[in-house]
Amino acid sequence: MENNEVEMNFEDKRYQSIQEAEKKVLEMAKVQLFNSFESLKDKANEITKLFDDCVPTIPTNNPQIYTLVTVLNLLLKNELSTFIDSRKSVCLNGNTLLNEMKSFKVEQVSFHCYSLLKGYFENVQDDVLNCDFVYEEIEKYGQIAIDLYEWIDSNFTIISVKYSEDIYDEQM
Repeated sequence: MENNEVEMNFEDKRYQSIQEAEKKVLEMAKVQLFNSFESLKDKANEITKLFDDCVPTIPTNNPQIYTLVTVLNLLLKNELSTFIDSRKSVCLNGNTLLNEMKSFKVEQVSFHCYSLLKGYFENVQDDVLNCDFVYEEIEKYGQIAIDLYEWIDSNFTIISVKYSEDIYDEQM
């Protein structure tokens, strides 16, 4: 076998392994997405209460929920906005949010939106860019907040795989 054939075979196997790993990650994310939504679907009033407990003029009151609301808006509407604008939109109340979540199409998230979402999830030199938006901080607000966070996180995982595949395909 020539050296080029060995390199090609290695690259083919590497690509195949990456595809298999991505498939498993996607399956896990979809299960978590389903479970999170199932847990939330009959809890519109509790979602509304979680959001209403935030005082719009005092973001230090509970910054984790402020961030959760703005990230939900970013994901669902493909735009970054303030807490107040997010509350007037997708997070108006629990029913509005659940309807938006139900009709959400993850494949319609733009690369720009993905890039903004990365800022909430990825570390830069082990410093979290937004330390209020981590599981351990969201967990303090109960199961509703956890389920919303996990729904966002699962969608982010799916989007990350999508855009990593695009980048990998361009390199091949």
